[in-house]
Amino acid sequence: MNTVPDLIIFNGTIHTLDPRDSIATAMAVSEGKIVALGDDALELRGEETEMIDLGGAAIMPGLMDVHNYHMLAGQMDLFELNVAPTLTLDEFLKP
Repeated sequence: MNTVPDLIIFNGTIHTLDPRDSIATAMAVSEGKIVALGDDALELRGEETEMIDLGGAAIMPGLMDVHNYHMLAGQMDLFELNVAPTLTLDEFLKP
């Protein structure tokens, strides 16, 4: 592998969720993608590689929930007027 990673995270417990090799101590990342785990990651270090020492801490894949209730999220913008009830008619009609 000839990829010089942008980032290497090391000296920690990295949970990979891979049933064959579930824990690594280092991880190399290039352009947002994991390119190596374990000792292989450390061997890829280049002059410009950012190094993050976990100091024994653990990291694991994020659990992301990116769904949105579009009808509820846009309902006010599409179907409701969002104005203060204290406005006068002139204030309400003002551009």
